[in-house]
Amino acid sequence: MEKTHHLPRHVQFMALVGLIGTGIFKGSSDSLNMAGPSVVIAYLEALNEIQGF
Repeated sequence: MEKTHHLPRHVQFMALVGLIGTGIFKGSSDSLNMAGPSVVIAYLEALNEIQGF
């Protein structure tokens, strides 16, 4: 297996993406806790609108 070398900016970008993903996950859990399971339907409806199905 070939070893890959990441530049420092690539490592910083991966860390930033991890933080953003964690924030989205935390925000989703907060809204689920507050609104209940109906928020899943709202997410699916929003996704449907965005994708244009």
